[in-house]
Amino acid sequence: MIAQKEIFIPTVDTVPVTAFDATSNFTTDFIDFPMSLKDWSLQTTFDGVVTGAELTILVSNSYNGTYVPYSPTVKDLDMTVEDNLIIYDMIMPVRYMKLQYVAGTTTGNISFVITK
Repeated sequence: MIAQKEIFIPTVDTVPVTAFDATSNFTTDFIDFPMSLKDWSLQTTFDGVVTGAELTILVSNSYNGTYVPYSPTVKDLDMTVEDNLIIYDMIMPVRYMKLQYVAGTTTGNISFVITK
């Protein structure tokens, strides 16, 4: 039997990042990845004009530890590039993730959905 995917909406101060204000910088609360050998994906959507927005995926092995970029390929991702709106990997080798968003002069709202 194939393991079922779990859909997860990241939060900022416990507020889900669904139609969230895309005009301000933020870092999400930590996201727990207890089964590190499972594949995962992150989809980002906007409902405004995206200008100068960037995203960095940060990781740590401790929920309250120091978070560092997951890899150089997911640091300061240009969110105006369509290929950067869905990011995925075959495993998550660390336990915790945060998403660091820099708004630039983007207008409208942003939403994140993670499947893991």
